Amino acid sequence: MGRRHGGPARLAAVFIEDGAAWLGHARTREAFRRQGAQQALLAERIRIAAEAGATLLTTETAPDWPDLPRESLRNVARAGFRIAYERPS
Repeated sequence: MGRRHGGPARLAAVFIEDGAAWLGHARTREAFRRQGAQQALLAERIRIAAEAGATLLTTETAPDWPDLPRESLRNVARAGFRIAYERPS
């Protein structure tokens, strides 16, 4: 999703089955961060899932820990996701 200078500027995955969608593996190349790419990727995957009839959407991101970047967590919260649980990784 989105190409600049010969390679993808951003990419993400969505897997849909039996009315549920998993939104994962979102990445943005360093040079293109802080330009709204992750929000655009989330919006597009939510649209795709809705069009496919998914009524349950899930994703994962790093928790709100002081030593981790929080942009991803804020983006998924802005998109309407809420924390269901935390697990060690």
